Amino acid sequence: MAGHARYTALLDACVLHPMAMADALMSLASAGLYAAKWSRTIESEWIKSIEDRRPDLIGKLEYRRD
Repeated sequence: MAGHARYTALLDACVLHPMAMADALMSLASAGLYAAKWSRTIESEWIKSIEDRRPDLIGKLEYRRD
């Protein structure tokens, strides 16, 4: 989870899955505009979604999650 601000947003898998959107949202959170939150369930959901579409990435997304 990233950011420390007055506002908090729960980021669902649908915004953590497109890499460009996730990068933009995490950059805003890192800049302190809001606090980004998500759960392990949400992490598992976006990872599974990518792995279902890209079997070549199975087991290779931990670096992205971390």
